[in-house]
Amino acid sequence: MTDATKEDEDIMRALQVLRAKKARGLAFYKQRIWIPQNPELRTMILSENHDTAIAGHVRVEKTLESIQRVYFWPKLLEDVEAYVRSNVACLQNKAINQKPMSLLQPLPILKQRWEHVIMDLVCWRSGVAIYIKFVSCRNIKV
Repeated sequence: MTDATKEDEDIMRALQVLRAKKARGLAFYKQRIWIPQNPELRTMILSENHDTAIAGHVRVEKTLESIQRVYFWPKLLEDVEAYVRSNVACLQNKAINQKPMSLLQPLPILKQRWEHVIMDLVCWRSGVAIYIKFVSCRNIKV
């Protein structure tokens, strides 16, 4: 990581302009380790703070909070959001937030024909308009 820190232009610029500091070959920003532009290293940090059993596949906010305690890099929030929202394990095991559907209710028994009418109207418009109308009585067996 120290070699990548030396090669990262953003970190070198930040050391000059911002209040970033360098110690033991690492760059620090607001007492957090500045991670260089190294996709493998950033993915490893994201994985350790989201995928492990201790991390527990938590949501974006908790993962971000966990990473921000120790690390910093530009666009950290965007990287965390992209990682968490594209995580296969999270997508497969996502909790269903919808209310369960109610049980089917029996239809009332009708006394006369045409008391309950069912109609379907289908239209397609691709050059020529085609209309199909279907009318049925629920009480008549076909």
